[in-house]
Amino acid sequence: SSAQTLYTYLSIWAAQCVNSGAVKLLLIMSGYTAKDPATVDTLPTGKIVSVWERHPIAGVKEQPVHFVRKRTELRKDVAAIGLEDSREWHRDHYKEFMHGEPWDRAVLIGCRQHYEDLKENFPNMKHYWEKDDATFGEQVILDGFDADSLCLGDILESTYGPLELQVTCPRLCCFRVDHRYPAIPAIKHSGHEGTVRHWASSNGRAGLFCRVLRPGSLQEGDTLRVVRRRHPQYPVSYLAGLFYSESPLAVKFTGSDDQLMELCNMEELCMMEWRERLIDYKAHLRVEHPLVVADSMGEPVPYEEGLKLIEGEWCPMGSAGHQGGHERIGQAHRHHDEDTDYINRVIEKDNTIMLTLKGSEIHTDKPTFEKKHWVGKVRNDHGHFAVEIDLGGFPSFPRYGFMTRAGRARGMLYIVMSSGGKWFKMTEV
Repeated sequence: SSAQTLYTYLSIWAAQCVNSGAVKLLLIMSGYTAKDPATVDTLPTGKIVSVWERHPIAGVKEQPVHFVRKRTELRKDVAAIGLEDSREWHRDHYKEFMHGEPWDRAVLIGCRQHYEDLKENFPNMKHYWEKDDATFGEQVILDGFDADSLCLGDILESTYGPLELQVTCPRLCCFRVDHRYPAIPAIKHSGHEGTVRHWASSNGRAGLFCRVLRPGSLQEGDTLRVVRRRHPQYPVSYLAGLFYSESPLAVKFTGSDDQLMELCNMEELCMMEWRERLIDYKAHLRVEHPLVVADSMGEPVPYEEGLKLIEGEWCPMGSAGHQGGHERIGQAHRHHDEDTDYINRVIEKDNTIMLTLKGSEIHTDKPTFEKKHWVGKVRNDHGHFAVEIDLGGFPSFPRYGFMTRAGRARGMLYIVMSSGGKWFKMTEV
């Protein structure tokens, strides 16, 4: 057919133009994906042009000027938590806001090309970015890469060795970006169309986060090269647009259902602000559709039975609570009875939660999500027991959980949360 012929020509054209980032991005966004993975020879290479440290004013919650960084020409170690001698936001707040996982946001990378793009898109504001500075709070600024040429999951290797980084997500701008770079002419609300926050969040021009796969060091002049590309279908700029093209304040996913399911289960994607919010977004879509639960999560509990079982002592695991990490952290070292082992540790630390049912509301006896007390609303999800949890609105995001029994022989009772964690019923252990 003519469509098949066109597809064939596009495939040939893409192979011939593999070094053109613009061509690849156009094909990807049109639904084209290459059957053969890119080779190292065709993957991009960049150079570190500057390294920056953060030294906030002690005891000051909000710095008087946002994104002030100190340039260093020294070789700096990079560990799993991030850059040596630099105190980024995630170091102080990962227990409160990141479920105990700072690793996905260990290093913030900016690209020299992004600053050129900013000046071109905001000609009235280009004076903001005239100086050679890390004005978006980056630790590293690279030349040779940009949000179009780097993809989710890309592994970057230092030629100096042995440092390896992995791209986990675009950087989502907060209100501080608009405070530092107010729109000209003025726009009243941060994140509205026309602001730097909105534009840079929608296309990845505010930078990208990486986790550290292999600790090492870096310095100005080092070369980083992409040595493995797992997800060429998700350039950083395209991924940003899928999530936050309309607003940086909330996810409005614009991709296909297949992409939604794929990204919800993609371990390379950062949990905070990305995968967690997408899982919640998917859970709210489910309210209008029949509940489909993966076999590994167990069998959904009927609504009437759930009403009788919800009260009692539960222990949170992973992102379902305020302590511990996401379940994927332990997946590489699973053992035959990890749930019982985890519960024993929770009991020792007295981290259990008591739930009580009052009418159609579920109450907790202590703070859980984001260290907050919450009230859950009982939901009949197509005959199955579920609970909807409102945490008070932005910047907190609601949760949706459903009750299951995992394994007919074992019969453990769970509440599986949309944020990726689960709760165990203590009386069932």
